Amino acid sequence: QCAVIAQESDGSPAVAFVAEGSTDRVLSLRPFGSLSRGDTVYWEDADTQRKYLYQVLGRELAREVWDGSSVVAEHASAVMLGTVEPGGIVYDSALPAPYIAVFAAGGVTAVLPAGYDRIGAIAGTNVPFGISVEQLRGHHLAILGMSGMGKSTIARKIIDLLSAASVVVALDGTGEYRSRFAMPTWNDSIGLTTTGAWVHEPGGVQA
Repeated sequence: QCAVIAQESDGSPAVAFVAEGSTDRVLSLRPFGSLSRGDTVYWEDADTQRKYLYQVLGRELAREVWDGSSVVAEHASAVMLGTVEPGGIVYDSALPAPYIAVFAAGGVTAVLPAGYDRIGAIAGTNVPFGISVEQLRGHHLAILGMSGMGKSTIARKIIDLLSAASVVVALDGTGEYRSRFAMPTWNDSIGLTTTGAWVHEPGGVQA
């Protein structure tokens, strides 16, 4: 006995359903649309209308056996980013219902909380991410990622935000900030009182 259940979305196409092996933080997906590594998808809780965002980590082929027959089918895995809340993205784990539809997140939108400056957006969405300059002052910030993921670009945007009202000296042992971003070189005559962004390339043994 079967039942057909219509699921509403914000107009985004359904690209997969949640398959066996999913946890409250990592989804095992059975794609039936176009799904690539790095895509952002979501499922929506029917009771709370909260949208849970995930990013696709990879795809694989796996053999499935059912009622004496077997087939090789595509599977994908996706890791949780969080839920879309009025104050931003909140990391909150949840276990979806079996076989619930998963949608492309292109229509998911959000706004930054007051006091935050935009740096970028979550790939494939209209969900911005940003930073509070006031909260950053006097604290540490680590930007982590694989090569080519945009760490230097994000760092440059943060430098722009901080240098609007502060002195920022980037210590660079690679020459990237001078060559790629055309940042002027800092020297003793500039000192530490001239508002703006500068780069200093320390000599000797590299950090």
